[in-house]
Amino acid sequence: MSDRGEAGSDSSGDDRSDPDETGDAPEPWVFSLPDCPVCGQPVTNVTVTGPRSGTAEPCGCSVLPGTLDRTPRG
Repeated sequence: MSDRGEAGSDSSGDDRSDPDETGDAPEPWVFSLPDCPVCGQPVTNVTVTGPRSGTAEPCGCSVLPGTLDRTPRG
């Protein structure tokens, strides 16, 4: 019977609280979105249409693939 109690307590809250308490998982909002080099708006995605052409989203500006790669800020 003690096995059931332990299993019940593990699934009720311990599994959810462990990652939050340890902070091992990075939070998605820690990183900022890169700015479009053409218009300056935040870019969420780049659609590559060729080896030297792409479209920034959501602004729609033409950008070179790899121009918006994230670099460490410091």
